[in-house]
Amino acid sequence: MNVGEKQTIIKISERDVVLSAPQADVNIAESDWLVMNARGFESESSARTFAQKLKSASELSSVIARIGIDAGVDLATSGFGSAVKEYAFEQSGTIFRDNIHGVDIFQDDPNVRIGNFGGVGTALITPDLFFASLGKYHEYVHKASDVTRDIILLLNYALMRPEPVAQIVFAFCGGDVGTNGGLER
Repeated sequence: MNVGEKQTIIKISERDVVLSAPQADVNIAESDWLVMNARGFESESSARTFAQKLKSASELSSVIARIGIDAGVDLATSGFGSAVKEYAFEQSGTIFRDNIHGVDIFQDDPNVRIGNFGGVGTALITPDLFFASLGKYHEYVHKASDVTRDIILLLNYALMRPEPVAQIVFAFCGGDVGTNGGLER
C-alpha cells in the first residue's frame, strides 16, 4: 500500500482505526504485513463484532480496489511457549501474546507484547518427476487449448507462492495434476 507514513488513522463507524506495520519503525509502504488496531470497546463482544466486520469490509474493499489482501483465519502464526510467557509476566509484568494472523481481541494494556518471528527456508526436491514428465508431455502439450494453458499458468503461480492457502486452486483440478497434469482427460 503506497502510504509513506509509519501509521495512518482511518475513521470507521466513529472509531479511529490505526493502520501500521507490525514494526513501529517501518513505513506502511515498506511492509509486507499490516496491522489494524482499534481501541476503547465496552466489551470483548463488541470488540469482536467490530473486528469481524472490519475484516470482512477490508476483504471486500481490497477486491473492489484490486489490491488483494490476506486477512488470515484468526490463528497463531508464531508465539512464545507458556513457560516463557509465565516467566516474563512474573519477572517484569510483560504479557506476551501469540502473533495472530487475523482477528485478535485482547485487553488494552501497556505491558502487552506480541511475538513476531520470521524466517525464510528453502526446500529442494529431486527432479526425477519433473524430468520424466517433461519428456512425456513434450510431444503433445502444444495441442493444449488456451483455457488449459491459462489453468497451467495459474497452477504454476500458486505453486510459486509461499502462502499455503495459494494451493487451494488444486482443489478445483481433481487432485491428480501432479501425476498426469490433467492433460489426458
